[in-house]
Amino acid sequence: MSKIKGFVFQPYSYLKPGMQRTPQVLCSFPIDSWTNNRNDLGCGDHSETVNLETACELKNVHTAEQWVADYLQVGANHKEQCGFRHVSARNGADGVAQFYASVRARSLLMNESAQLKKDTFETQNELRLATWPDDSTSLPIMAFFYVEDPHFGSGLKFAQHDQQDWVVKTGHSYVPIIKIIYPPTINDHAAFVFNPADQVVCPKYFDTSTWSEKDGKWSLVVTPSACGRTIGTFDSQAASKELMDLHGQDSQFKALPSGDSLPVQINCLASNYRGKSRWYLEPWRSARGLTEAQVLAAGCNP
Repeated sequence: MSKIKGFVFQPYSYLKPGMQRTPQVLCSFPIDSWTNNRNDLGCGDHSETVNLETACELKNVHTAEQWVADYLQVGANHKEQCGFRHVSARNGADGVAQFYASVRARSLLMNESAQLKKDTFETQNELRLATWPDDSTSLPIMAFFYVEDPHFGSGLKFAQHDQQDWVVKTGHSYVPIIKIIYPPTINDHAAFVFNPADQVVCPKYFDTSTWSEKDGKWSLVVTPSACGRTIGTFDSQAASKELMDLHGQDSQFKALPSGDSLPVQINCLASNYRGKSRWYLEPWRSARGLTEAQVLAAGCNP
């Protein structure tokens, strides 16, 4: 599963409000280094080799050219390569230079033998990041991604689960799902595709929302967005959260005790009246104990 889905961090220099936590890069390897079997948080010696693997800096390896020469000297063995340890932004200009060397080394490997060119093209590079708290609410997640692999299948459903968990369950701002299409040959380019049909959460569910009074009771009149009208599975919890963030503190919302039926009304309307230009929501109504059929029979306003 980890090979077919993941997430993208916002560039640390362009963090959005609320994204205070920036996970630290511990080390960088130009090609997959089997770090699960290395000590020192995955950056040190490999347990399956005879030689002692150390940081590139300790071997006086600081540039891409030096790394390639060292890699060839150990027989292009993934497990015996050295890793750049000063690649964190905390290391300033030195960190920038070493991270660039780690990335550029892959381009240089492509100029070596046909076998090395093939191995580099088909194998990912590897970063080790410091762990963050399980309850972290300020990770700089920019997007979720998935790939379709002939051996491992599609990662779409896992990316969709992550998007829904991030937005609906933990209350973060919307982030998109992006499909990555790997280049089939060395001469082709990768593609990054945003497909509205892949999303299970909308950037916003409603274009407009205004209050309307009738017989002393307030209704929230909403206009579903294009995404809200076309998304395959309409998430009424996410849509309800959007309206609560906008209107939960309004005097009209508090004029009568909440009936806690907003998600139920939204679900009914999205399931049965998705094409209507406007929906009328009445937060003071209760759907407690009612079936979906009963809610629908009440015109979605039980």
